[in-house]
Amino acid sequence: MHVETQVTPAPEEKRETLYRYLLVKNAELRELHLAIGPEDGIYLMAQIPILEVTTERLDEVVGATLTYVEEIYPTAMTMGWRRSIA
Repeated sequence: MHVETQVTPAPEEKRETLYRYLLVKNAELRELHLAIGPEDGIYLMAQIPILEVTTERLDEVVGATLTYVEEIYPTAMTMGWRRSIA
């Protein structure tokens, strides 16, 4: 089963700085990984073998997704959209 959620849209500035941050962060993640989508947005993704799909497993993945988005989003937005936010 494929699980995917967008963390941020495509960055408007400081792409290299943001991508470096995301690569370092990617090494710390469990269950999910960060990826750049076709429109350059930042996504969290996971693959769960269909035989491992249970209510408990889905709860773990959803919980990890929420935790990682809350952790990554503020820093990523500050790096990639500083002028738009100000």
